[in-house]
This record gives sequence, structure tokens and C-alpha cells, in this order.
Amino acid sequence: MGSLPATFKDAVTICRLLKVSYLWIDSLCIIQDSDEDWRSQSATMADIYANAFLTIAASDSENATKGLFRTADPDFRGKPLPGHSGVYVRPLKDSGITWPLLKRAWVFQELVLSPRVVHFGPNEIIWQCRRAVKSQGRKREEVISTSIHDLNMISRAKEKLQSKDSNLTAIWHEMVRLYSQRRLTYSKDRLPAIAAIAKTMQSLRPGDEYIAGIWRSTLFFDMLWRTRFGQAEWTEGLLAAVKKRMAGSIPTWSWASISAGVEWGVADTVLSNVEILEVRYTVHGPTVSGAITEAAITLRCPLISFWDIRHRLDVPISLEEAINERISPGSNEMTHDNPQWDDVGLAPCHDIQARLCLLFLALKQGPSIWPGDRQRALIVMEKDRPDHYVRLGIVDVHYAGWWAITLRPGDPGYVEGYHVDGLTEKYNDRLKEMLEEMDTEIVTLL
Repeated sequence: MGSLPATFKDAVTICRLLKVSYLWIDSLCIIQDSDEDWRSQSATMADIYANAFLTIAASDSENATKGLFRTADPDFRGKPLPGHSGVYVRPLKDSGITWPLLKRAWVFQELVLSPRVVHFGPNEIIWQCRRAVKSQGRKREEVISTSIHDLNMISRAKEKLQSKDSNLTAIWHEMVRLYSQRRLTYSKDRLPAIAAIAKTMQSLRPGDEYIAGIWRSTLFFDMLWRTRFGQAEWTEGLLAAVKKRMAGSIPTWSWASISAGVEWGVADTVLSNVEILEVRYTVHGPTVSGAITEAAITLRCPLISFWDIRHRLDVPISLEEAINERISPGSNEMTHDNPQWDDVGLAPCHDIQARLCLLFLALKQGPSIWPGDRQRALIVMEKDRPDHYVRLGIVDVHYAGWWAITLRPGDPGYVEGYHVDGLTEKYNDRLKEMLEEMDTEIVTLL
């Protein structure tokens, strides 16, 4: 005991007080300098945490030397309420700083899978279970605490996972969105650190195949992720960043190839002329956490040259032309917005001397409501072998008339309160029909 860090000693003390006989500490129970043991043990995390009596979280600690217990800030402590004996009040205040533990990616799956967690925060103890997040004597936690709001988000996602909700695609996307915002010391851990959740999800998807962070049955939706980088002013270094990704073991079509947070749009309909021809995926070790030795997906799908489509701002269409789309040739010209480059962010396309193409897989059908319901295509770049591509990013694509109808306040030509029911749906349906009537090509994504 004498040689253990302060946090480990405090955890032992808590276990003794609760009369708990066994304690699992990752860094003691897993061989730290063995990749083989890490791959093997990370695949069993689902069982370890899901079957734990209690998970102890040193939420205010950057490392194991800080211990669990803190002295509360004087401003945080309750003070007697004059005229009300035995009643104490304290201000509703929060530093706005996320607790160090919650920033770590490895911790995410532990919080999701554990039936109950006790968080030792900077000023109080927080209880988290499958149904609730409760702090000491406070209500409306999400309003006054950034960290408790984060825990509430995790608990809601956990509840959906454990309720066996039928929309497993949305649940997986939400899990990855919450997980991908967190930090990892080593990029190679991007998939192993969510392997326990993947294993749990696999039990809900019998017969499905897990492929580098996405699922074969929903592959066309899962590949339409986008990074959460903000606005960028340049694309210099884009290809160098892609080449670095290509040199890694994780394929460029997987969200795990990026070290940034990711999210998904609202696509709900796979194009009828899109199909999977072959999936080549092998790993050394467990499927959910092993080292990837080969990963390639061959598809048949519509493929359009990126350079053949103009930017939407280069195709000026008035609202009147968009409304009378049948008599306005320009309103039915396919256009694109600024691409969201995986390695850079949202930026115009500078002169890249390479064959860039738009790859269409799935669309949002029916009426569209700004700003989320856009049609998205992958931007892919041909490699040194014909018909072999790597992913560079994602871009919103639509007819020029659609963009005019969905103008935001402040955009030129915006009309306050204009009712566009039916028009966006027509544009969506027309785009889908056009893509499904196109000749398809065989594409291998690496």
C-alpha cells in the first residue's frame, strides 16, 4: 500500500468502508508496456465495467497522484439562512471547466457501461447511474455545471443503449460523437478505447460485421461522418495530412482515422443503385480492438467529378427563379457548398492537382429544413491505382434552386417567413432521381 499513488490508496479506503472485497485498477491489472495485453484486455472492458458493483471516478484529478478527496471552495459551502434554523444555502456557481477525467477518451466507455459511478469532483460528490445524475443538494445540474451536463448526455446515451432501442444507427452515432471529442495520448488507441462499447453494440446486432468503427449493415450511413473542425482559411498541407493518414493502419473512410470530434447528418435513404461488392477487413487480435492489417471497401455507386460542379455562390439564383424551378434552367444546376476537409476544416477548395470526385451513397428524403437537412457526398481522391480512392472530406451538394429557398437570415435574397412546403421536397426527390438514373462505377476505398 505504501508505494501506491494517492488515488489508488483512496480507492482502497472507499472499498474497505463499503466492504467491497475486490478492486480493479486498469493500470495495475493490465500490462502497460504490452500492446498484446492492451488489445486483449480492452476487448473485455465491457464485461469488467458492466458487472462492477461501483466505479470510483477521480473526476477532478489529472493523474493518479492527486487523490480523490478535496476541500470545498469556501464560496461553494452552504451558509445559514437567516431566520430559518437548520437551513443552509449556497450560490449556484460553476467554473465552466470540464473535470480533467471527463476529457479522457478511455474513460468514456467506463462511464457508459458502469451501472453506477461515484464522481469525486472539485467541490462535491456526484452520483451517476443508468437513470440519473445527482449532486449534493443541487437541482438543474445541467444549467450550472458543464461537467454534470456532460454526464447527463452520457447517461441519456447509456439509457438508450441499455433499453435496446431499435434505432441502433443513431445510438452508435451519438456514442461516437460523444467519445470522439475526448483526448487520447496515443492515436493508435482510437478504436481500442471504444472497443467495449462496440462489443456491447455487437450483441445487439447479431450477424452484423464491425469494420474499423462502422457497421456493415449501415455502412452507407456510417461513412457520412464529418469532422467538427471550425472554419478554415486555407487548405495548404491538406494532401500532406491525407498522406499521413494513408500511412496509418486505419482506413481514411473510418472516423477513427481522424483525431478530431465527428458527427453525422440526417441521411435516411440509400440510393437504389449503390451496393457493396466486397469488404476486405482483417485484424490481428480481437475484432473490436485488434491491430488492423487490411481494410478496403469496394462499392458500385454514382461518381461525379468534383471539378464539373460549381460552387453555389457562383450560380446566382433568385428566390423567384427557385420557386418557378421548372422554367429556370439555372435552378436545376447541381452545386456544392464549401467542403468540410477531414484534416483541415470548412474551407473553399483551392487548386489541388489531383482527380477529386464526389461519391454518393445515401440522401435525406422528403422536405428539408435549414440548416441540418442537406445532401452530402464524400470527396475522394484517386490514388496511384485506377479506381482506388482515399477520403478527403465531405461536402453539401444540391441544386442551386434548393440553396435559394433555404437561405438563412442575413443572406442576400432571404425572405422572412417564406413558406416553402413541398418545394424542398421536390428538389430532394429530383436529385435522388437524377443520381439513381446515372451510370455507376466500381470504386475501392482505402
